[in-house]
Formats: sequence, C-alpha cells, structure tokens
Amino acid sequence: MRLLHRLILLGLMIQLLPCATCAGQDSGLIGLTLDRQLPREHIEFAGTLPQAIETFAALTGVRMQVDRSVYDVLPWGDRTTFRATFQHQTFRQALTAICRKLGLEYDLSNQAIELRPLPALRRMGRRCTVEELQALDLLGRISLQAAELHTSAARLLTAIDTRLAGSPFAIQNRAFAPDDPAVVTIARNSTLLQALDEISLQTNATWYLSARSIIVLKKVDQIRMQLATRVTVRFDGKDVSEVLLDLSERSGIEMEIEPGAIRKIDPTFRTIRLELENASVEQALQSICGFTGLAFAVSDHGVRIWYAMPPATQPATQVTN
Repeated sequence: MRLLHRLILLGLMIQLLPCATCAGQDSGLIGLTLDRQLPREHIEFAGTLPQAIETFAALTGVRMQVDRSVYDVLPWGDRTTFRATFQHQTFRQALTAICRKLGLEYDLSNQAIELRPLPALRRMGRRCTVEELQALDLLGRISLQAAELHTSAARLLTAIDTRLAGSPFAIQNRAFAPDDPAVVTIARNSTLLQALDEISLQTNATWYLSARSIIVLKKVDQIRMQLATRVTVRFDGKDVSEVLLDLSERSGIEMEIEPGAIRKIDPTFRTIRLELENASVEQALQSICGFTGLAFAVSDHGVRIWYAMPPATQPATQVTN
C-alpha cells in the first residue's frame, strides 16, 4: 500500500497560499486570495484530500467544497493520500498542481472553491487507478507543440501519440479514419490534455483512460459503455427524479429529461422502490421506464428521457445480475 501511495504522490514541489479570511467573500475576492503567497515559506503535507482541504482552509480562510463524485473516482476514495512540499508559490499554483495529480479541476463560486473530477474521470464510471492518474498528469504537463492550429482530428491524434513516445501511454484511435473530414481548432499553447478535450468539444468523439491506453471513440459508443456501469443500491420510496439524478451521478452520464415528463407520470408511479444488485445502469433505466411510462434513448450528448405511455400496473422491485 505504501508503494501505491508513493506512486500517487509523485513528489509535488509546490507552495500554497497566504492566510486571508475569505469567509463570506465573493468569487472575485477568493480569486485575489488565490494569487497571494502562502503565509509560510515552506509547508510539508502528507495526508488525504479531506485533510488537505482542512489545512488549506486554516491557512487561507478559503472554504473548499468537494463534489460527491470526487471520492467515487479516486483510487481509494477519501482515503487516497499524497505528499506535497509547498514552497514559494501561490495557492493557485499549489491547488492547480494538486488537482492535476489527483485528476481534478476547480471552479470559484460565491462562497467557496469547488473541486470536481476531470471529465475524463467522470466518463469512466468507476474508480481510476494510480496509473490512470499518472496518465492524466502527464497529459496535463506535455505541450502539444502543434505546427497547425486547424487540423483534422485524425492528424491531431497522431501528433498527440507522437508526443507521448517514450512514455508508457499511447493513443488508441477508434473514432477517426485517416480521411475523416472532422477538423479541430486548438490553441497555440495547448497541452495534450487540452487538445484531447477540444476533440470532445468540437467533434462527435470523446476519450477515456484504460490502464496505459488513451482510447478515443464515438460519443454514442462511450455512453453505451457507461450504461453498462454496475451499481448496487436500494431506492426505498424515492421520487423518480431523485433516482434518475443518482444514476446519472453514478454513471457519469448526462441525463436530459424532457420538460414536463415527470409531471405526466401518474402520481401513483412517481415513487420508486427498487433494489439493484450488481445491475447495469441500463437495466435500472429499463426497469424505471417500464414502471413509470418514461422512455429513453442514447445520443451524442447523453441519455434523453421523455414520457412515452402509461406505465405497467406492477412496480419494479429488484434487478439483479
């Protein structure tokens, strides 16, 4: 276990942020605090992400919130540990480095800094491995050094794979033939991570990590893979909208519910009692739709849900594999 922990730590040499009281401040004032020096010149940290958040809040007065999905994707959840040395840097630099090591990103709200998983981790629908965190870290550190800012997706993937030469990681292109016309525009100073994310933003393909492979595939195929995510959970009298939200978060799939669809369900069938034992998210959706009269379909953007017809008269009670 110690060896695995050392792999995730990867010897951060960074610094945190100076002490400032940000409670009750807006995102602009929190942003100013992010760019100040830490109150101590040298800080050694060893512990979990919750402990790091507590330490940084005490140093800076800035509150940090963690999206519930963060601990669902880290290798050991909230017990995932790392070591870091923070020296002569700002809180923004430290926070950026920690997020890169743990596959996270952050945003500023009115009252706090919010941490959430990178999209690549959310798409996996499972806990990542240390090796996959290393891949994300590497992708975020290597510059693409692109000669062209407008290029085909296939050529861009070849360029990324070339930049990864000598590392343990490689691109698997399952989405674009060499003559595919899809074109991607990238910034001049893009990292490999940013270039891959631009492919997700600008084309009908996306990507995910699998051990040492960076797999690029069509979005519809990715979502179908996420629908196969296995879950074990019990819903005992939950509103159907809460159940769908829970399944969305567990699978990392965006579920778009047609306006008014939930209101069209007979009130008798809006309360879900369902026990899932190692069942796929798709099986769960099929059971819920059969009970409520909803229907669903897969698209490039996720799962679309609408009201189709009156439900069956018998409630779904259990789905097992």
